[in-house]
Amino acid sequence: MKIWHNLSAPAKSWVFVRPLESKSDSNGTVVAANTAFTALWPVVQPLSATLQMVAERRKPYYILDVVFTRHMREAEVPAHVAVTALVKESDPSLHSEEVSFQLTPQALADWVARAYTQQLPEGYYPLLDSLHLYFTRARLLEYQEPSAELVWSQQTYAIPVEKREDGLWVSGPLPYTTINPPITVTLQKIEKRVALKVCVGWSPWVEAGAAEAELLKTCLHELEKHGWQAR
Repeated sequence: MKIWHNLSAPAKSWVFVRPLESKSDSNGTVVAANTAFTALWPVVQPLSATLQMVAERRKPYYILDVVFTRHMREAEVPAHVAVTALVKESDPSLHSEEVSFQLTPQALADWVARAYTQQLPEGYYPLLDSLHLYFTRARLLEYQEPSAELVWSQQTYAIPVEKREDGLWVSGPLPYTTINPPITVTLQKIEKRVALKVCVGWSPWVEAGAAEAELLKTCLHELEKHGWQAR
């Protein structure tokens, strides 16, 4: 059985940005989210998503507190992954829901689009603050074993390999450990642009010559074809 390694912080990451027409360009933000998650879909898929929105006054510019925090998770999350929202459970703005459908790029983009339609006090409009895909599944290629061994510090963890209709996948992070997820994706709105961070936590997706690493490279190149600029 091949040994994998949990990558020490800071794990390997890439940052991309995509310009918007204005700070309040909701359509551009939704399109950016859709293109990002579509390009990455062959290599990483979310088990859940945590969305935070803020409000801004048109004149003068002033950011309110977080308007709301929404957490959405798939119903069929693997048993070995304990999915939670990436905010305090006591956050009064937090709303968590479990959905029966898969969190596809279109489902996530539609979710962001709906967030932009919320009604705010007169003079304010909603803005995306962040969208975190932390609990994820990552694609395996040419892997024959029923599980993989992930090494972190002095411990070794057995990671089940999941056989799905679209191939082989592994999910994480594991509960009650300090290991990383296999791959995380974060979308943030910063002034007149959207920033995307892709972070790899497990070695197969950065190991030289590995099929998984080549797949990730292909997906990152696909981002650039759709207007994302590497930083």
